[in-house]
Amino acid sequence: MESPKIHILLFYKFVKLRSLEELKQKHLSFMKESNMRGRVLLGKEGINGSVSGSKEQVEKYKTWLTTDKRFFDIVFKEEIGLGFPFRRNSILIRDEIVTLGKKVDVNKGGEYITSKELKELYDKGLQDTIILDARNDYEYEIGHFKDSIHLDINNFREFPKALEKIENLKDKKIITFCTGGIRCEKATAYMKKVGFKDVSQLKNGILTFGKEY
Repeated sequence: MESPKIHILLFYKFVKLRSLEELKQKHLSFMKESNMRGRVLLGKEGINGSVSGSKEQVEKYKTWLTTDKRFFDIVFKEEIGLGFPFRRNSILIRDEIVTLGKKVDVNKGGEYITSKELKELYDKGLQDTIILDARNDYEYEIGHFKDSIHLDINNFREFPKALEKIENLKDKKIITFCTGGIRCEKATAYMKKVGFKDVSQLKNGILTFGKEY
């Protein structure tokens, strides 16, 4: 008998949040009542999470979360698995929902480039454009874009220091990519802050590109 498919949602949004403990308890209650499993990070700067369950359960979660006006336009990336990727529910309050260790304004990050636009750029031979992988070593080994630069980092906290390796590229056109998009929000904001002139980011990450192509 075929095992039931598990639907996995990945999502984030940078938005100012208050009453984090209250939001945490609401999440825990909903997840428990819905018999779902997942990991959600909450911080003053926003939300970053992944939850899993049946198709019906994740659709219910989408509806529940987006009824909160702070999350009405959140983008969900959905994957299918054969089992739960999480053993239990973990709802955590953190200073950063993705840890860079540097204060940045994500509203001053790089412009978005779509999967279609990146594909067209590759078809034309990149034309002096640098593709920068903002992910960790093990993610790079699993798969990456052709001719992309990797900074050889074990975790995202190492990104600012590792960026010094490519200071000579500050005047080049650079497109960053990461898994679902969230790290690139901070990566491009930091890059612009330290003097990189022309920085863009792949919208919704390599996950979305992989689905489309």
